Amino acid sequence: MWRYLFAFSLAYLVGTAGVIWIATAVLCLGDPKFDRGCGGWGLYFPGWAVFYLPAAAVAAAAGLTGDLPRRARALVLAASLALLWAWLLLSWLTGMTDSVRLIGHNLVLMLGCALIRLGVGWLNRRSTPTGLASERGEA
Repeated sequence: MWRYLFAFSLAYLVGTAGVIWIATAVLCLGDPKFDRGCGGWGLYFPGWAVFYLPAAAVAAAAGLTGDLPRRARALVLAASLALLWAWLLLSWLTGMTDSVRLIGHNLVLMLGCALIRLGVGWLNRRSTPTGLASERGEA
């Protein structure tokens, strides 16, 4: 489990850095005072990484708790990271600067990570031999 947590944390930091780099250096969505919007990565990365940390913690907890098999656990963590990075880029593209909207954004993201966990857990339950046997009334 610690291996998954380490890999998830590293992927979160590297992916978040990549999304913020794309938003600032490629799409020039930063503040105009930083190289006409194309700079400021060093300022934005720590703030945004810390801001989305609660959602990342919920995603990690969703993937690391329970008795999911290895493949399902990896699927939950990967899907949660993809959702997190998509929401992060969306917040840059829509110019969300209002803190109330950003907090709501973070809460929706946490709900999405929890729903991914529920969905993968439900699919995994249905595909196990004991789950199929109990559905047929054999257990």
